[in-house]
Amino acid sequence: MKPVFSFRPDKLARSLLFVLSAAYYGWLVLSGNITRIMHPRMIPWIVVATLIMVLIGLAGVLGGKSERHGTDTLSHYLPILFVFVMASLFLASGDLPQGLSSGIDVAALSANFERRDKAAEEAATAPLPSTIVFDDDRYWSLYNRLYDEPKTAAGREVVIQGLVSREKGSPAGSILVGRRFMWCCSADMGTIGLFATLPSANEPPQGAWVEVRGTLGTFERVADGKKELLPMIVAESEHRVDKGSASEIIFPF
Repeated sequence: MKPVFSFRPDKLARSLLFVLSAAYYGWLVLSGNITRIMHPRMIPWIVVATLIMVLIGLAGVLGGKSERHGTDTLSHYLPILFVFVMASLFLASGDLPQGLSSGIDVAALSANFERRDKAAEEAATAPLPSTIVFDDDRYWSLYNRLYDEPKTAAGREVVIQGLVSREKGSPAGSILVGRRFMWCCSADMGTIGLFATLPSANEPPQGAWVEVRGTLGTFERVADGKKELLPMIVAESEHRVDKGSASEIIFPF
């Protein structure tokens, strides 16, 4: 009869690593920190992967005598260790937005995405209002409409909140007011937003959270040898505001 438990040191070490990794990923989900490095819609898959890792870890101990020859080397552990280290580095980076401050309510999260999807669809298809307000739910849809047809939206009033940044090639005296954009995970995160000329010479510092209100116009920029027409806010007011519940991260779906 094969033994129920296998006490080979390398198998035990591998099983322990799987279980500890699963515990770490479970903590990321329960604490809400997973939303700092992964798209929230990926959470169910992370939960499934965590459960699979627990089962693999237990199978390594309960699987009886192994048919493999030789013992594990460091290379067997590197893939798991790499994911663990990279996740820790992303969380430790001060440049990343904060995730949810408490545990994740999956039902509430699902309802939130249903509401966001409906608002985003309306923003993508409904006629543009005279005053375009960039909120969390409509941000991605409005951003695409204004960049796809900058002339069509010109002349409308725009209100947008976001982080201040500056891009090479942008007009002198202008800033980019934007949000973090995450397609899948932290590795593909960038900043998207609208350029704005300021009503005064006092430019806000890099990374400040501001609200800009003004009239939408356009400007021409040369990129890779090609001219492109981009939207530009001629700001009437710009001031620092409390970020409140606004999200620093915008998801495209």
